[in-house]
Amino acid sequence: MTLIVDSQSVKGASTVGRNSRGYDAAKKINGRKRHLTVDTLSLRVMITVTPADIQDLDTARDVSWWLRLTQPQITQIWADRGYAGELVNWARERLWLTLRIVSQLKGTKGFVVLPRRWKVERTIGWCMNARRNARDYERLPQHSKPELGTHHGDDQAPDPEEARCWLDEEAGTHRLIYPCTLLDRYIDATP
Repeated sequence: MTLIVDSQSVKGASTVGRNSRGYDAAKKINGRKRHLTVDTLSLRVMITVTPADIQDLDTARDVSWWLRLTQPQITQIWADRGYAGELVNWARERLWLTLRIVSQLKGTKGFVVLPRRWKVERTIGWCMNARRNARDYERLPQHSKPELGTHHGDDQAPDPEEARCWLDEEAGTHRLIYPCTLLDRYIDATP
């Protein structure tokens, strides 16, 4: 099974607490970052919500580890250059996952559709069609994920009790990892 990961920084409203928000200097956004993992059909597998100042590479280890635990049939993950570096070797040695980095071709300028990665970008676009998802209004990160899960054809919002939230003592913030149940339903339905 192949998965695709990417992240999106969104502005946080005044209701978002200081302990769960951060400043993404690359995108100049003060708020939270959503790390989306989708399968090759653009179905969400996992959504992680962190403060925006936490880099993709830092969150990728936690996400990869939870993905391996919740979806053991995963063989490879496609990602952008934000996930490159020592994470590729770590995923191969510790999790027996192939992490493939998709980059723009040399000499290309402007927007170019990247192979495989367009599926996660499309999913982010679908989430952004709901005006409520254009900004993060939720006080707690645990409440952000169900809002993202109610769109893209889901019949019902996932149960917030399934969320795994813990305190990141180093950053002093809460991180939320929420395995989506939609993929489990899809896998169980296939012969």
